[in-house]
Amino acid sequence: DLLLLGQSPVDLQDNINSICGVAALAGLRFKPSKCASLSFNYTGNKRSIDDASFLVAGMRIRNIKGQEAYKYLGVRVGLSYKQDNTEFFQGITRDVKLVAASPLAPWQKLTAIRAHVLSRAEFLCRNSHIQKRDVADLDKTLISTGKRILNLPTRANVNLVHLSTNKGGAALPHFRALLDVHAISHAFRLLASDDQLTSDVAFAGLRGVVRKKILRDPTPSECAEFLNGNKAGDFARESGDLSTLWSRARQAADRLFKFIKFSWTFNEELGCFNLNIYRSPNPVCVVPSTAGLVARLLRDDLESFYIKQLSSLVDQGKTVEVFSQHPASNHFLQAGDFTRFCDWNFIHRARLGCLQLNATMRFSKRNPKCRNFSHPSGGDSTGPTGDSNLSSVPGVVGPVLPFLTKFQKDWSDRIKVVGSASELEEAYSQFILSIGGKPSRRRGRPRNPARRNTRRHLPSAEPAENSTSAAGSTPSAPSAGEPLTKRYDPVEASRLQKLFRANQKKALQSILSGPPRYCEISPDAVEDHFVRVFSENPFDPTFKFLTYDDPVASHLITDHMSPEEVWDKLRALKNSAPGPDGIFYSNFKSRDPGAHVLSAFFNKVLDLSTVPSSWKEAKVVLIPKPGDPLDISNWRPVSLLNTGGKVFSSVLAARISSWANINSRLSPFQKGFRENDGCSEHNFILEQAITGAKRHHLDLSMAWLDLENAFGSVPHRFILEALGHAGVPSSTVAIISAIYTGSTSTIRTSAGWTGPIPMRAGVRQGCPLSAILFNLSLEQILRTGISAPGFRLYGQEVKCLAYADDLLLLGQSPVDLQDNINSICGVAALAGLRFKPSKCASLSFNYTGNKRSIDDASFLVAGMRIRNIKGQEAYKYLGVRVGLSYKQDNTEFFQGITRDVKLVAASPLAPWQKLTAIRAHVLSRAEFLCRNSHIQKRDVADLDKTLISTGKRILNLPTRANVNLVHLSTNKGGAALPHFRALLDVHAISHAFRLLASDDQLTSDVAFAGLRGVVRKKILRDPTPSECAEFLNGNKAGDFARESGDLSTLWSRARQAADRLFKFIKFSWTFNEELGCFNLNIYRSPNPVCVVPSTAGLVARLLRDDLESFYIKQLSSLVDQ
Repeated sequence: DLLLLGQSPVDLQDNINSICGVAALAGLRFKPSKCASLSFNYTGNKRSIDDASFLVAGMRIRNIKGQEAYKYLGVRVGLSYKQDNTEFFQGITRDVKLVAASPLAPWQKLTAIRAHVLSRAEFLCRNSHIQKRDVADLDKTLISTGKRILNLPTRANVNLVHLSTNKGGAALPHFRALLDVHAISHAFRLLASDDQLTSDVAFAGLRGVVRKKILRDPTPSECAEFLNGNKAGDFARESGDLSTLWSRARQAADRLFKFIKFSWTFNEELGCFNLNIYRSPNPVCVVPSTAGLVARLLRDDLESFYIKQLSSLVDQGKTVEVFSQHPASNHFLQAGDFTRFCDWNFIHRARLGCLQLNATMRFSKRNPKCRNFSHPSGGDSTGPTGDSNLSSVPGVVGPVLPFLTKFQKDWSDRIKVVGSASELEEAYSQFILSIGGKPSRRRGRPRNPARRNTRRHLPSAEPAENSTSAAGSTPSAPSAGEPLTKRYDPVEASRLQKLFRANQKKALQSILSGPPRYCEISPDAVEDHFVRVFSENPFDPTFKFLTYDDPVASHLITDHMSPEEVWDKLRALKNSAPGPDGIFYSNFKSRDPGAHVLSAFFNKVLDLSTVPSSWKEAKVVLIPKPGDPLDISNWRPVSLLNTGGKVFSSVLAARISSWANINSRLSPFQKGFRENDGCSEHNFILEQAITGAKRHHLDLSMAWLDLENAFGSVPHRFILEALGHAGVPSSTVAIISAIYTGSTSTIRTSAGWTGPIPMRAGVRQGCPLSAILFNLSLEQILRTGISAPGFRLYGQEVKCLAYADDLLLLGQSPVDLQDNINSICGVAALAGLRFKPSKCASLSFNYTGNKRSIDDASFLVAGMRIRNIKGQEAYKYLGVRVGLSYKQDNTEFFQGITRDVKLVAASPLAPWQKLTAIRAHVLSRAEFLCRNSHIQKRDVADLDKTLISTGKRILNLPTRANVNLVHLSTNKGGAALPHFRALLDVHAISHAFRLLASDDQLTSDVAFAGLRGVVRKKILRDPTPSECAEFLNGNKAGDFARESGDLSTLWSRARQAADRLFKFIKFSWTFNEELGCFNLNIYRSPNPVCVVPSTAGLVARLLRDDLESFYIKQLSSLVDQ
């Protein structure tokens, strides 16, 4: 399908003659009867059609004139042709009716209409100007057809037809709204096109339309305002312009604004249009690389509008619970016999939260099948006005249960009248009791030395109350030191399997470690220690707090919490050890689906700036750390908080984190508890610093600093001051102050619980708020305490790497490093924090010519010398051992993993539980090390053998069975136990790509520079980005054939990994010159995938999926397998 264009008839005819001649030489010829031309010119302002006909292969072709048109790529085109799609949509309407009248099952009818009839109109909707009147009959037909298939009465709201099937609807679109969605989507996709010509012409065309509107050259932001339908100022005048894609997109936006909120913006920095869709609770900014999502996002928001509109209608709204399981639904039962209310359709839709109308048959008030329900009509099947209101589920239960369960409605009404802190306290306490909580009471005893012997004693082997980290077991559980072959005990098997279903971590600890270890230190000593730790730790009032620019978007923190926002957090939380009130997350999920009551309580907390006193109470269990168990510092305190407060803290923490990111309140080098993979990126920067210094013979000094009890000792006043100076709204600071003021902890000891210990310092470990509060507080120290020069790494200065309280300072010389150590120690001391020299360490070396020497000078932290790393010594930083000449040996670690796999395999768990436990709890411990450490193949050889034999034994396979059966995923019939040697290669590729694609500018720049350095060493010249990609592809031709004699690096390991994986799967690294980034092309059949930086997180999964495809293909080729 060729289209030639020219400025004049002569130019066009020359091109026609030329291409016809060349085609004839190639043995091809054009068909004049199916060709056509359109040619016009202007004399002044007068347009005229050129009468001259064009010749194709010596024959005249048809000349398009007047209202005539030619069909090009599915769309009719002409000079004055008025598009009329009435006939097309009449055909679509007729086909919908034919399908609806067919003997297909209801779900088949809906699928056929959506997937095979309406899909024919999708292309035309995007590429043609369709009038609303063209689809009017189709919309009416779809609504009547949807209602009939769903068995809805005619008065049912049309939105029930438009809802997706997983919301209980028919998923038949509202075509008039769909046309507007496609107009917006099509406009955005053209402006965001990868094709330079398309995007340039689109932008120029848009500017031309806006210029005609405002009578001057528009800025890109003014073009965005035009598309937003702005009618103020210059945009108010009539342009008298032609109808264009851009004017239609403007009108479409104006209509859609009635239903959904979005706006066009122009990003000046990147020079592209964005589309901001203000969906709750997470707004979305669509950028050019995700332009394909626009239509789906807008349709999803339209559906949310439909649901919201339905919920506002008394007789049409959605339900939130299966009524047959709710006390309010007993009027549907008689002597335990269910009515039609129990059919599968109702149960299915009720679970999805959206019931269709006519979900149940109507019964008169004298019919014993239905108990009468109090209603103005006296319980008859008709409403007070004689209509059939009660033929709908919400119509029947609406007077008592409008959209919420009766429990939720009663509590929502009660919370509305709460007006003081005391009323909030009383209401919340009663709410907790009503969902199964314990009465609020103080644990332990008052702190009176004379009554120390009144503690409630606990058996030494009693399990910690559902604690995942201090889980207990009976003495009969196998421990790590017992033999792997034990006589089968059905009672123990039943106990362990039930425990695994309830709490997998607890069951695993029972298998791997035996009974829990409790702190045997004297209870008095434990209590005295925590009294001292939690005591007030004042900071120096002379501390100079950093001031920031005025914040923006503070409403993100202070706005009321919607039920959707709270429910999203609650739904993602899994049951863990409860706090003092004994409430699990599941209690809230079952009694308050949708979080309507919880959100109402939380909004009262925001309004009153106070919190229930139960949120201030915590149980603290002590978890052993490596070291002497009689040293209290080797026991980590974990707070078990009441779950209601934790849900509130989760929502508030997410809000403050988003606000902090928007306002740049956290330094780029602070990666603790943030969305990116901070551990991996910091370990990479550290590795590159050491490798770069070795390669380029640079001096390097670094010090790892450890804050003593950082989370537990930061003063509360310092936290609140830091939040205030950062610009956190005062109302939010007041709520955080209320959470910490009067907070107490009771510590579990071997003899029972201590009395309540006031917590006057520190953040609570286990509270979702703690991470962001600590980071914002520490930021005051990091930004003001590091001033001396850092280490220059590939042109970038690196002074500090921080992961929460794990700090690493770098400098070009020992003097600079010591200056920064002194400075940060001084600032930390003013803030009431101090470093622990015994847990700090340093590494410093310099070059004289080509000779490297270790600096003997020790560094001082708080006036004390710290350990100096030399030779083969190493320091463990963020889970990985680091040293100057340290050779990583992970044999012992993987021997431990292998031992645990055998223990789980020998346990009395069910087969599926064994596989789940090995994958999710044993092997998962090795994932981090696989990504961030250099692991030799020999380290995992025994583990691979053990996994294969274990998998075969659990699957009951003979020993001669092919190992691939063990590696297949469970949905393919395998054990999903990985081939670790191949997995290491997958992680090497994935890790390299994620670093090159990192959102952190320092990480991606250092990664690219480090890769270029490795390739330069290989080919002895500055490489191009494409040559870097070739290096990673394992190219061994030409310059890549020589030995470089270089150090082992992440990039050389990624090259070797690719070379090994090429035997099983096909992929290649490429460099996109236009976008300036690396891509990874994975040639999977039938659909190849190009992984770009924004989807870097998918690399490992895609490569593992392709490995599995190879295993299946290999199995299929074996006769007996």
